[in-house]
Amino acid sequence: MTPLLHDFIRDRELAQELSLAPQTLAIWRHRGVGPAFTKIGRACWYKRADIEAWLATRHRQPKEAA
Repeated sequence: MTPLLHDFIRDRELAQELSLAPQTLAIWRHRGVGPAFTKIGRACWYKRADIEAWLATRHRQPKEAA
């Protein structure tokens, strides 16, 4: 990987890390949800900082039992 891309991860690698099908990320990109991405040619790249920021927005606290 070139030094320019060391802060990025490919879509298929992210899907594997999140235990998702790669198609799920494609659907999210189409719908405009999920982490920000960069498209270079046909490849979609995700910046690690953007992934972490997006994951932080997904964090939920459990509700207290009644």
